[in-house]
Amino acid sequence: MRLFLLIYVVVMFLLSTLAIVQSIWGITLLIFQDANLPLLVGASPATLPLVIWGSDGFMVSIILSH
Repeated sequence: MRLFLLIYVVVMFLLSTLAIVQSIWGITLLIFQDANLPLLVGASPATLPLVIWGSDGFMVSIILSH
């Protein structure tokens, strides 16, 4: 169980960091480089659904185990 939680925390940390970097990159492109991208495509990170899905799945597993 400890190994699973360690892997889970590392993967979630990497995915959330990547989501933040993608969001900053998209906003920077929209503001400073005047990119012709819609706001949702340019500023919404692609890894954000994976982060939300991973955290929701973990919370549900904790609730169901008690």
